[in-house]
Amino acid sequence: MRIRSSTRMRAAIIVNEFPFGGAERQAILYAQELSRRGFSVSILALKNKESMDIGCVNIQGLGLRKSRATNLLGKILSNLKIYGKLRNELKGRYDVVISFAQLYGIALCGKSLAKVLSLRIFHPESINFSRGIFLKRIDLVTCNSLPQYSLMNAKGCRAMLINNIVSVSKDYQGAALSTGGQFILVSNISQRKNIEMAVNAFILLENKSIHLKIIGRTSEKSYSAELMKMIDNANNVEYLGFLDSGELESVYYQSEGLIHPSRREGTSNAILDAMRYRIPAIVSRIPENIALVENVRDFLFDPDSPEELAERVTRLHSNLLADPHFYDEYLDLQEKKIKLVYSQDSIEELVTAIEELVKRKNL
Repeated sequence: MRIRSSTRMRAAIIVNEFPFGGAERQAILYAQELSRRGFSVSILALKNKESMDIGCVNIQGLGLRKSRATNLLGKILSNLKIYGKLRNELKGRYDVVISFAQLYGIALCGKSLAKVLSLRIFHPESINFSRGIFLKRIDLVTCNSLPQYSLMNAKGCRAMLINNIVSVSKDYQGAALSTGGQFILVSNISQRKNIEMAVNAFILLENKSIHLKIIGRTSEKSYSAELMKMIDNANNVEYLGFLDSGELESVYYQSEGLIHPSRREGTSNAILDAMRYRIPAIVSRIPENIALVENVRDFLFDPDSPEELAERVTRLHSNLLADPHFYDEYLDLQEKKIKLVYSQDSIEELVTAIEELVKRKNL
C-alpha cells in the first residue's frame, strides 16, 4: 500500500463513469475548487478501464462493474468486491472521499477518512434501516434537490443543499429565439429519462416540420435498442449521439426549446443550460423540474401524457412564429436566476465545510 508522504491534503472524488453525465460534470468543478484551495485531487471512475489526465485532475479508472446477478447472494458478493477494492484504494492515501456514486458503504472506509456522499436524485429508500445505519457514519451528505435535502434533515443526517454550478460565458440577452421548429432533448439514454414518451409526442404532431434532436450517450443497452427502433420509425426525430460542449452550445442556440421528460431527476444540467442560453424548457411535472422552470403551465406536462407534451410544443412553436420575442420577459428572469443562484458560491461553501471536516478528523 502506498502511504501519503506529503502534508498537502488529498481528496478522492468517486464517479460511476467518466465522462458521462451531470454528476461527472459537477465532479470536475468540485475538483477545480479543491485544487484551488490546495488539495491534491484524483477522480476515481468505477467503470473506466483506462486512466487519463484532464487539466489539474487525474481520472483513475478502476475497471469495476456491478454484477448483473439478480439473486441476493450475487449482489452481496458484487458489492463486497467493489468496497474491498475501494477500501484498499482509499486507505492511507486520502484525507477525504466525495462519492457521486451511490456507495453508502464508504462509511466503512476508515475512521480517519472524511466521507461525503452526494445524493442528487430523490431517494426515499435512502432512509431504510440498513442505509440509515451507514448514513449515520457518513460525515456529510450533499443534495442538489430540495426533496432529498428535506429527507436527510428529517432523518437527522448532516446535510448541505448544493446548487449545481453553471458558468455564463456569453450574454444572449436581446437575441430572438429560433423559429425553425427544432427542439432538443439532452440526456443520457436510460429508462428513467422517459425519452420514449417524448418520441411518441413528436410522432403525434401534425406539423412534421417541428422536429426533435436527441443528444446524449447510451447507457442501458436493451432500452437504448428499443428507443433507436422508435426513432428510426419517426420522420421528425433524430439521434445525434454525444456532442462536445462547443457543438452542444451551437445546437442549443439553434433551437426553439428543450424537452426534458424525466420521471426522476435531481437538478438537471440540461435545464440549467437552457436557462443559460435563454431557451424555453418544456419539462415533466416533477418537483425538481418545477423548482427550475417555476409552476408555469405552458412549460409543464404529465410525464405519462405524450398528448399533453405535443400540445405544449405546438403552442410554443405557434407563439414564437407570431412573435420571436414572446417569451423574453420569462427568459430574462431565468437568466437572472442562473447568475444569482447557480454560481460558484455553492461549491466554495462546500469546500470550506470539507476543509473543516478534514481538520476535525486530524485532531
